[in-house]
Amino acid sequence: MAYPINITPDAEKDLKQIKQYIARQLGAPSTALAIICALRSGISDLANHADSIMYIPDEPYHTYKIKRTIVRNYYIYFRVDKEENTVHILNVIYSRRDQKNRAKSMKLK
Repeated sequence: MAYPINITPDAEKDLKQIKQYIARQLGAPSTALAIICALRSGISDLANHADSIMYIPDEPYHTYKIKRTIVRNYYIYFRVDKEENTVHILNVIYSRRDQKNRAKSMKLK
């Protein structure tokens, strides 16, 4: 089943910050564009295979039925809303960041 994708404002903000950091701080605008394209492609792919990804077993993610996938060293956090028939992209976070600490600021619902 193909789901519509809803990228939350938090996830859009994450993508913007990732692009700006790589382009400006690291001085690699073409790399920033390539990573954002890969991330957006990975997000689009969730429309067709979000159901095949398991829930994250750790709390607080599991309680809220949050899933994640990895694309180019970035975790894409999402949840499938069966009532709305939609995949909600919650956040996009660099994989080497402290994920549990970052979960405290995530809007999991």
